Amino acid sequence: MTTVQISFWDMNSIIKFIEIVESYDYDMELSCGSYAVDARSVLAVFSMQAADNLELRIHSSQCDDLLDDLEVYRVQWNLEHERAAVC
Repeated sequence: MTTVQISFWDMNSIIKFIEIVESYDYDMELSCGSYAVDARSVLAVFSMQAADNLELRIHSSQCDDLLDDLEVYRVQWNLEHERAAVC
C-alpha cells in the first residue's frame, strides 16, 4: 500500500482529481482521521474538501504513474503545511 498526503484548493481541483483517479485500476480511499471514502466517488470526495489532513491510500506499491499525475496535489499539501508551520 502507498499513502500520500494531498490537498484540494478549489472545486475544479476536485473534479480533476476524480478524473485522474478514475483512469487507474488501483483501489483507493481518501481519508481524514478514521473517516474514509472511495476516492472515485464525486460526492464522497466533495464531502472531504474542507478536511485539513487528507490522505490518499493506494492499494499498490507500484503506482508511480498515478503519483506523478497527482504531484500537484501533493505539492499543494506541502505548501499549506509549510505555511501553517511558519505562522
